[in-house]
Amino acid sequence: YRDFKKPTAYEKMVANLAFYQQQKYFLNGLSAIMPDKHRPDSLPILGFMYKVLQSPVFGMEKAEALQWMEQCLCQEHAGLELNRKFNQSMLSEFQRTYSKLEYLWPVNREMRLMEKNGSIERALELNRRTFSEFQQLISQ
Repeated sequence: YRDFKKPTAYEKMVANLAFYQQQKYFLNGLSAIMPDKHRPDSLPILGFMYKVLQSPVFGMEKAEALQWMEQCLCQEHAGLELNRKFNQSMLSEFQRTYSKLEYLWPVNREMRLMEKNGSIERALELNRRTFSEFQQLISQ
């Protein structure tokens, strides 16, 4: 990129906002359900999971489906650890690559949001909150 002319202030701002938004919305956590997904599990995903568990394929009743969902979402397991490793590998690669882009803000160059939200503890905390919200929604 050093062969190109220096970016204008506007180009720097747009690039930094794009990097920041990418971290904020797409690289901001871990999924306990989907491998190599770098976002927290959300209500729509829980709704889909619930329907699948109650489908004829699994045939679970409400209580059993919720029990399995709680185990998958709210307790540490090997899949979550694997996803953390994927996340850490991607984070390291981003940090290595972006460290050379001096026009990026430090929060983007160092991928601080992604790093902050990429822990298993944070994923479980968010999932417990989301699961509780999901239980309330289906109880209404």
